[in-house]
Amino acid sequence: MDENISDLYSLGYFKTLYYEIHPNIDGWVDIIIHVKESSLRKFHLGLRWDNMYHLIGVANVQLNTKWIPGVRIEDEIQFAGIQRNEFSISYPSRRLNFPIYPYFKIINSRYIFDLYSTVNNFEDSYIHSSDGVRVGLGILLKNYWNTEFEYFLNKENFQTENSLANNSTDLYNPYTIDKKTMSGIRILAKLDLLDDVILPRDGIMLKGKYEISHNDLGSDRNYDLYQFFGKVYKTFHLNTYGITGYFHHTLDELPRYLTTIPGGSATFAGTKEFQLHGSSLTFFRLNYRYRHNKDIYAHFLINWLMNAKSEDSNHITKNIWGFGTGITLSSPVGPMQLIWSWGPGNIYTKTKLADFVAFL
Repeated sequence: MDENISDLYSLGYFKTLYYEIHPNIDGWVDIIIHVKESSLRKFHLGLRWDNMYHLIGVANVQLNTKWIPGVRIEDEIQFAGIQRNEFSISYPSRRLNFPIYPYFKIINSRYIFDLYSTVNNFEDSYIHSSDGVRVGLGILLKNYWNTEFEYFLNKENFQTENSLANNSTDLYNPYTIDKKTMSGIRILAKLDLLDDVILPRDGIMLKGKYEISHNDLGSDRNYDLYQFFGKVYKTFHLNTYGITGYFHHTLDELPRYLTTIPGGSATFAGTKEFQLHGSSLTFFRLNYRYRHNKDIYAHFLINWLMNAKSEDSNHITKNIWGFGTGITLSSPVGPMQLIWSWGPGNIYTKTKLADFVAFL
């Protein structure tokens, strides 16, 4: 009963949820369960620093309605360095051990995308705009397993700042103005058993995604995407060890923003934002964290790029390494991390290692 109540309470539906046991006659007991539903009206506001986009503001609103009990409405806005808005409506079932929820989302985003080539490395900066809708069905198992099946429709646009000013097209550069409609089916699954989101000590987290886009579904491009990501952490006294693995494989005309791995050095030590890309890519990461005291941690990490293939399939690379070391301070305003890393100047041409300092 304790475990079931803990699982229910973690879903956020209840403000009060506990029970009392009172002895009765002949070995019987009376169980009294106290329940008070939570009126979901929450507002969150935060700031974070990003190496590429600098200061980013985030505002989040969550609420429910009395007219249709159980409906959850949420809107999240990112502003300043990144412009993004995600509006969603969902209806989680409260009558099943497997809560099933239909949902509808509208997502609009606009941000700078640095294009890296296999030969010349950095090419130019572009504006990536995306406006899309998603309709799907999700299944939630307690508070650690989540699966979603959805149909998506996106209007994607790549263009340079110059093309924004004069609305011109450079015929020799397909990324100057590249407007496409992407639509298809997406399946997502996630298992999260980590004990902490920011600084996990123990547990495992696995994520998988399959995405297909086809002309028959209203898309301008045909492609398939297989993606897998996982983390494992284990702590012995003051020492925490972590292993991260990533894999994706694409078929046909996958858009560049889907073959690029974001995060820069936070994902692969020594790389810049959008520098890690390919139609097929596999890498691993070994983390070591030492807890110096309650609020200060020392880090050491090693990245191994097992293999990667460029989008045009003309370049293949193997056994690329990245290294990093740094510290993390757990402050009242959130974690502050400084990582000094060394990595490849270009993963495909295998140029000399480049130094990179990341504030995360």
